[in-house]
Amino acid sequence: MKNKTVIICVFVFSFFLSFSYLSKTFSSHIKALEDYTATVLPQSISLKTLQGKKLLANEKITQSFIARYNNLGTIAIHFDKPRDYTDTISFRIKDNRTDILIYEQAYQAHTFNENKYFTFGFPPIAQSKNREYLIELVSFKGNENAAISFHSSSDRIIAKYSFPKTYLFAHTDVLFSFLKERIYIYLSYISPADLFYGLFLFLLPMCSIKLLLIFWNISKQLEKNNRFIAMMKYIAPVILFLTTVIVYGYLSIIGADAHHDGALFKPAMDVANGGMLYKDTFFFYGALVPLIQALALLVFGKYLLTLKLLTVFFYGCNVLLIYIISRKFLPIIVSFFISLVWIFMSPYFFYISYNWTTVWSSVYAIFFQLLTSYFLIRSLETKQDRFIVFSGMTTALTFWCRQPVGVFLFFAVSFFFLLLYYGKNISKKKLIHALKCFASGVIGVSFIFFLWIISNHAFNDWWRQSILRAFVWGQTIGNRYSLLTIINALFAPSKSIVSVWTLIPVATVILSEQSFLDLYKGKNQTQPKIILALALIGLASWLQYFPYNDPAHAFWGATPMFSLLALFLYQFIKDYIFKKVTIPMLTIKYITIILILCIFLPDLSYRANDTVKKIKEPYDTVSEPSVLRHIRLTQGEKEWYTYVYNHIQEYFKKNPNGNVITNGPDSLYLTFDPRIKNYQPVYMNWWLDAIYPEYEPNKDAYIKNKQPFLISYFEFLPEGYCRIDNVVRYDSMFLATPCQFLTAE
Repeated sequence: MKNKTVIICVFVFSFFLSFSYLSKTFSSHIKALEDYTATVLPQSISLKTLQGKKLLANEKITQSFIARYNNLGTIAIHFDKPRDYTDTISFRIKDNRTDILIYEQAYQAHTFNENKYFTFGFPPIAQSKNREYLIELVSFKGNENAAISFHSSSDRIIAKYSFPKTYLFAHTDVLFSFLKERIYIYLSYISPADLFYGLFLFLLPMCSIKLLLIFWNISKQLEKNNRFIAMMKYIAPVILFLTTVIVYGYLSIIGADAHHDGALFKPAMDVANGGMLYKDTFFFYGALVPLIQALALLVFGKYLLTLKLLTVFFYGCNVLLIYIISRKFLPIIVSFFISLVWIFMSPYFFYISYNWTTVWSSVYAIFFQLLTSYFLIRSLETKQDRFIVFSGMTTALTFWCRQPVGVFLFFAVSFFFLLLYYGKNISKKKLIHALKCFASGVIGVSFIFFLWIISNHAFNDWWRQSILRAFVWGQTIGNRYSLLTIINALFAPSKSIVSVWTLIPVATVILSEQSFLDLYKGKNQTQPKIILALALIGLASWLQYFPYNDPAHAFWGATPMFSLLALFLYQFIKDYIFKKVTIPMLTIKYITIILILCIFLPDLSYRANDTVKKIKEPYDTVSEPSVLRHIRLTQGEKEWYTYVYNHIQEYFKKNPNGNVITNGPDSLYLTFDPRIKNYQPVYMNWWLDAIYPEYEPNKDAYIKNKQPFLISYFEFLPEGYCRIDNVVRYDSMFLATPCQFLTAE
């Protein structure tokens, strides 16, 4: 029976391993050809001779191809990041044999996106099959320094042939031919080599059963060894902490996000230099994070890397708390494994620029949120009021890291005590006493922050920046909280067949209901209370990022619930699948781990592949601006940040008493030189009109009277200002200066 269990577990794992690889391979081909619409047939056209080629002014670039199907209606081309967003591209398609022009249209460069193919659409050509066509592209303004180019990593053009459903159903002969081609295309996405490798992945674990049985027997012996179990209690958290610090530490030195990093680095620098938060510098979250970060800058140096490594340290503390809390209801090996999964589910393994390890407030808020969970659990275990007070204090600290997390956490803990009362586990007197203890901790800590803010005359700015702006942001992004927006925000997609960001909250809801019912039925035990408390905190955490959800926000929001998903699987296996069968507990633990791995494997595999790409990317460092020292930048980042820094220095040489400002959301540039001063508390523009109506008039008056160097967005060019050149970043940013300071280089 024991050997059969091992064989079944290995078979399930082997199947999921092979299936995940083949589905990932299939998905990669779907993505490469943008084959997302079932009624459209794609055709790949080789572009290796043009890969990375620049489109220079009046130079005609051509590519011929023979159409594979009828109804040609789209040509998709992948371009690199434009360096000149003012350029215009002319697209033409001709019949190559007759030289008849079929379609011609001009396109603005700002509509191109380096992250996806740009589609040139035209009226479908009904009888296009087996005919040769010629694609022509001509740039109006491209030059060697600022030109649109074919994407350096893309070696193909995609031709698309559209067959609407109504057309297919009306022409059955075409329908069967179309289905045959569609099936052929899908089958071509998995090559014989892929099939062989998928079979290899399936057979490898199956062929290793003998070794696994040996490992199984060793595991049984170790589980009986009390000394080994005692050692693991101390070794496991050390391994988790070191793994987090080493892996995240390495990733933290890669890349600098001008928006997300700048949004926290700039106020921390201002506070470190003696400024008053909110009154002298802009910050849209709680006051605690800039204070912690400013202290780190004073101690370890005023570099962005300082805050990145500080954030890594807090990530390490977070995984320790996840493990410690999960040990309250999970076996050591399951706790250890789900904590490892949490580490490697971070979005920072993705190979996209906006998932660099940003120094965001959420990481610090998670620490105090988990600390609140721990103190609440300790209060249930020891029945000591001081832990309730501590949980109130850490709830307040969570709020002063990131307001939505703290607010939802406050209501979650309060609701937990109310459920204990309605579940008849505590009396009304004990309920009131618990709420008083909790509130005293919240009020005590918050009083200190409010006293500091009010005494420095910053309360009005705090209210506008931290509270009002949160509502403005939510309404703007959330489409006024429509039902579809709520569903999309709460159940984000992932790479797994069933999104892990759906499974985690659903499992948490089930556990919370089960725990409350157990308590309501009179099972006045500590474990159901612990699970109910953690479930409520986890579900409250899940709501904090509404209405915006992406892998980073989902990861942060789901952090308190990772261990609950593991518990759900563990209990489901133990109490339902093997309810009437007696099997060793070690078997249940390993089956739980295999299920966890199967659930997360597609996401973990995707992150692993992206990490390899990220590591292989060539990076370089800069000596100036000094705040970016020791950060490994991509070539594009290095060129851009150096470009901005050098022009700021040129401006100060010509105008020593000048200043640098921006009308956009990226404040990292304002840390490039210590001579840059805040001309008003809100030095960055990010949904400010509703909360700071004076922002625009103040900015316009300052530009007119002081003539600062301008880091401009949204095509904003004040009167008397000239663009330094035609270099424009992908988000429409360019540099401008008063025309009298602009001289020929």
